[in-house]
Amino acid sequence: EAEAAGEASSFNSASTRNELAARTALAYFRLHQAHRMTAIASARLAAAQEYLDMTRGLSSEGRIRPVDVHSAESALSSAKQQLLVVEEEARIAETELRLCTGIPEDVSIEVREPGIRFPYVGEDAGALVRQTLENSPEVRQAEADLRAKEFHIEAEKGERLPELKLVGQYALLSRDNNYEDYFNRFERHNYLIGFSLKIPVLDGFRASSRIAQSLEEATEARHRIEQLKAELNLATQKGLSALKIARGATKHAQQEVDAVRESVRIDETLLESGRISRREFEETRALLFQKEFAHLEAEQALFQRELELLNITGDLASVFQ
Repeated sequence: EAEAAGEASSFNSASTRNELAARTALAYFRLHQAHRMTAIASARLAAAQEYLDMTRGLSSEGRIRPVDVHSAESALSSAKQQLLVVEEEARIAETELRLCTGIPEDVSIEVREPGIRFPYVGEDAGALVRQTLENSPEVRQAEADLRAKEFHIEAEKGERLPELKLVGQYALLSRDNNYEDYFNRFERHNYLIGFSLKIPVLDGFRASSRIAQSLEEATEARHRIEQLKAELNLATQKGLSALKIARGATKHAQQEVDAVRESVRIDETLLESGRISRREFEETRALLFQKEFAHLEAEQALFQRELELLNITGDLASVFQ
């Protein structure tokens, strides 16, 4: 029973390690994405400032409407706010990463392109569910708890049986107590070896009640295991579904970025030839910034879905080893 309880505790440690690994990896990825977003937001801010300076110059010459200047000022304000948001996200992500890893404040953190060896590419859902049930620390912990309860039941049943013990006793007697004056034969070294037989006679219903309670606890543990397996089955199915959706969203976001980049390239040519206005070009470039932000957010969502599925299957810590 003690060995099974100790085994259950070890699985609890594995679950804690998985949670910490997921939190650390996600904080690292968010910090990296925040740095990329900061670069995009800075470029957008510089473009918005350049466009505002240009519109103010044209407005002073009476070549554009005052409303165009207000529109440029609004775009600049939006760019500043977006840059503030991503800078704060980077600061929070770095703080969380330091908390997870213990890196002190006086040590700078330089992130590189993150990536994990995601093992579930095109894997059958049924096989993944079976693997989850076999490797999940929660299931293995619950099964170890059940084994401990079953051993406890056997111990409770054993209390109704006769108990035979081998007993021994040794004593070293002192002469200061004057034992030699009271006993015909005095030996300082005394030995006692024998057997002790204990037969439960008046136990009543105590053993039966304890056995019944332990059986009830074991039955509840079995139901919890079945419920946990059903929940893991559903969580795995949901995780796979969310992963497929995230992959599709990331691919779609990349296609949109490519399409808008092509539009920007074309608009640059049209702007040089005077076939479109600078305002139309800036609108297209602003759309590109938005699509690039959306693509980075889709990548972060995909990474988070991968971490969640790895955590469900119990393979998260092994991936980062």
